[in-house]
Amino acid sequence: MNCLVIIDMQDYFDAANQLWLIDNIVARIKEYRKRNQPILLVQYVDEAGYPLSHYLKEIVDAVEGYDKAYYVDKTDDDGGSKIDCFLEDMKLKPHIKVLEVCGVNTDACVLETILSLTWRFYGAQIAVPLDCCDSVSGRERAIRELEEVLFDYNCPTVELLESF
Repeated sequence: MNCLVIIDMQDYFDAANQLWLIDNIVARIKEYRKRNQPILLVQYVDEAGYPLSHYLKEIVDAVEGYDKAYYVDKTDDDGGSKIDCFLEDMKLKPHIKVLEVCGVNTDACVLETILSLTWRFYGAQIAVPLDCCDSVSGRERAIRELEEVLFDYNCPTVELLESF
């Protein structure tokens, strides 16, 4: 089973508001819906559990009515532990073969979550469709940093995809 993990596509983050990014992520959502596979919308919340901002309307509309779309709250850059606990609680973790991770910011929340997922889902493939990622620090710079960190940490189960 594959699982689409969308990180921080909230209106608070400038990088999330790029039309090309929204269109590409909505296309991934449609593909996952067609294959009847889970979609996790990971969102930043404050210590009291309130979202920092709203998930983008286009993303919310794309998952509306889909019974395998779930919101997962996090309070820091690394959403890996929350994703792990959620999928374990839903009895989905043992069935996950591929985690497809996308969203913003590539060189912060997306990167931290990927690193965490590599050891929490040992043996699972982590795919990162680069055309579904962006960052306020600049897309190309963020992708370069992502590549360097993944190389330094020797993450052979992470595959960077130029396009889906």
